[in-house]
Amino acid sequence: MGWENAHLYSFKIKKLYYQPPDPDDDDDFGFFGFGTPPQNSLKTKLSDLNLRSRSKFLYTYDFGDNWDHTITVEKMLDDEKDMKVPSCIDGERNCPPEDCGSIFGYENILKVLKKKNKNKDDLELLEWLGEDYDPEYFDKEIVNALLKPSKPKKSKLKLIKGGGNKKK
Repeated sequence: MGWENAHLYSFKIKKLYYQPPDPDDDDDFGFFGFGTPPQNSLKTKLSDLNLRSRSKFLYTYDFGDNWDHTITVEKMLDDEKDMKVPSCIDGERNCPPEDCGSIFGYENILKVLKKKNKNKDDLELLEWLGEDYDPEYFDKEIVNALLKPSKPKKSKLKLIKGGGNKKK
């Protein structure tokens, strides 16, 4: 379940865009030369954006396929001081497969999955898709596990004076 984070993405929150910086982009004049440049999503925490209950924002994944999602903040948990990450309270359906060809390709996949008599093209599509894909599958526990930040791993390298590194 889930995309592989293989494509660009952006959030649009309160009229500002947030996305990872493009190391090849030296455009200092704004977002594609127009407007305010996007904010660095890698350095932005949702908790710093003063979102309120019922706030909505847009998430777009894969600028070629344009998977747009409207995300609604259902509730802010003031009592949960230790909770610094978003959590999923509900959802439905699996995401479309990575690189399936936008909404039209996904609709075709759903149609092929329901067909009783599949032709050669259908069988090739299903082979590409894989046996395990279930468009109805959703597990909020898996989503919440993915939303938790990973702890940085401690380096097993020790810096040696005079240059070079040595494994512990």
